[in-house]
Amino acid sequence: MVSNLNVDCISNILENLSENPNHLYSCLQINHNWSKIAVSILWRYYPWKYTFYSKKFWKPISHTILLSLPKPIKESLIIKDITKSYIIKKQPMYNYISYCQILSQNLIIKIANNILKENNNFHYHFNQHFLIEELWKLFLNNLSKIEYFILPNDLSLSTFYNNVEYLSNFKSITRLECSTRISKEIFIQLSKISNDISELIISIYFNYPDYDNFGLSTFISKQKNLKKIKFISYDYEFKEENFNLSYLSNSLKSLSNTLISLQFKEEDLTSLIINTLLINLKYLSIDLGKDNTFINKDLITLNSIELPSLEILEITLSGINLFDSLISFLKQTKFSLKRIRINLNFIKDVSFVKNYINSLIEYCPLIEDLNLWVTNNELNNIELLLNSCVNINFLQLETMNNEILEANPFFDLLSLRVLNNLKEINLKGKWNFNSEELENFLINFEKYEKVGIKIGFQCINGGDKEKFEEIGQRFKEKEILKRYEFKTN
Repeated sequence: MVSNLNVDCISNILENLSENPNHLYSCLQINHNWSKIAVSILWRYYPWKYTFYSKKFWKPISHTILLSLPKPIKESLIIKDITKSYIIKKQPMYNYISYCQILSQNLIIKIANNILKENNNFHYHFNQHFLIEELWKLFLNNLSKIEYFILPNDLSLSTFYNNVEYLSNFKSITRLECSTRISKEIFIQLSKISNDISELIISIYFNYPDYDNFGLSTFISKQKNLKKIKFISYDYEFKEENFNLSYLSNSLKSLSNTLISLQFKEEDLTSLIINTLLINLKYLSIDLGKDNTFINKDLITLNSIELPSLEILEITLSGINLFDSLISFLKQTKFSLKRIRINLNFIKDVSFVKNYINSLIEYCPLIEDLNLWVTNNELNNIELLLNSCVNINFLQLETMNNEILEANPFFDLLSLRVLNNLKEINLKGKWNFNSEELENFLINFEKYEKVGIKIGFQCINGGDKEKFEEIGQRFKEKEILKRYEFKTN
């Protein structure tokens, strides 16, 4: 029966297995149709996505690509003693490269180096340039489209950008990764070809003279449908006191209507001034790193951002002194936020928590997914929050600054919420509870026939972990719990 399925059915089945290469490999053995479709899915991103740093895969991968080269190039490789004569008569089973949708210089160089090392070539550096250029041509001539392109720093690729034969390849790029180390001329040249990028990943190198790359800002401004941008910073400790990214900041103005996702990783927002209204932005992530000591911790730049459609806010930083900017930011989101995750190592002033919870009640009535820091003083405020924000389905409560909290008062409070939408509860940090308190907490869900709850609790009572596991398994068998996890400190 399986072997008689039509191509569309096979494609749908294998697409559902696309995130599991091992399952796809097992489907290769069924028949030719299954094999061809499975290969096309595997080579779309895999092996590049899953095995880039795995040595054992590169020998067969490089060998397969070597066999894919045109016969005249193979003959040149033999003459240059780069490979052996047997490759002339051998061809790969499929045109594997035609299935690829990701291309980068690192990939090309890695293939070239593996081919040269495999044959112990004596003119390694002399032949490397020749082989790299031919591999670029091989990929560009065979790719049906480039979906994800990592833009190389090499100016020599300008010959490919200028070649009419390859224009369609570069026009098809939807996801581009690049850095401010790349020449502005390359960006300006590419902006004339590719203006339908939907996702852009930008690495900013502050110790390079052209960190505020005019060519890159020009490229961004030329995009018609750019939906996602991620900024990643390097060498941020070398930043000048009055450092700013005026070109890149101005380029964001052209994205007012299209941008839906904006991420900063290790990037101090004070260098990127977002003074434009991004009316459709749904997702904002600010990951300053929990160990980052070089950049502003009080999120003052949030005061200048207006995002009326924002639904998801994620912030990671080492610690924070003032939450005024965050509370002000919540106020101007126009009641649209549905998920807030703020990850910190420490909080200097715990008195802010009450004001923060009250701000959530006032400005985030639609919130569904939330983490909070708590002391024993916040019980009444959390109760008000759960009564006001009835859509909360995920709640994570975190102890602050290494403090140990008794979990039972929080168990009692959460037990009253069994008729709400609450579906997942996490207790993170140092919590004290015993097996009897845990069981009584779960009995309340059973009493109201509330099923499918997920819990993840951290507890200082390591000696009770076996009892916790036994209770968790018992309530899972009753389908009260969908998932449980107990960690001990």
